[in-house]
Amino acid sequence: AMLVDTVTAGNRFGARQATEHLLSLGHRRILHLTWPGRTTIRRRQDGYVDAFLAAGLPAPQDMVVEAASFEPEEGQKAIAALLAKDPTLKGATAIFCAADNLALGCLKALHNAGIKVPDDVSVMGCDDIMPAEFSEPPLSTVQLPSARLGAAALSLMEQRVVASDTLRPAHRLELGCKLVLRG
Repeated sequence: AMLVDTVTAGNRFGARQATEHLLSLGHRRILHLTWPGRTTIRRRQDGYVDAFLAAGLPAPQDMVVEAASFEPEEGQKAIAALLAKDPTLKGATAIFCAADNLALGCLKALHNAGIKVPDDVSVMGCDDIMPAEFSEPPLSTVQLPSARLGAAALSLMEQRVVASDTLRPAHRLELGCKLVLRG
């Protein structure tokens, strides 16, 4: 049950936006590189599936690749392992990564295999961490409103105090994300 007010980034919607962008570029075989993370990370996988369903396309089967963790080297290992098994990457023309960290590792694995980004395969991240703009090529990603979470939480607490209503239901505030398109 939801007992307390919560503020969160719109992980599911952000991931859907990213995947919809890739679909709008004509990609249909899109890998999703993720890791067994917290609920927020599973929400990103949900958003990835949402985008296909919203476009009237079948949900991708067997296109989710799990890295051991979100560290760049684990992302690199996961993609390298897939390439060793299947040099076509299951026919993928794009990869949506559940985190920029994974995407950075993914870029490295593709580079080592002589696969050009974005010419051969498009790569999209999620988080907009600093190094994303310094990667080669600069990484397109979903920007989460992390700088705004604190202020939003304070304002929710303030509203609760002002309302002084013991029966006030818990509020869940979800902040929107925006696509940052780079190289």
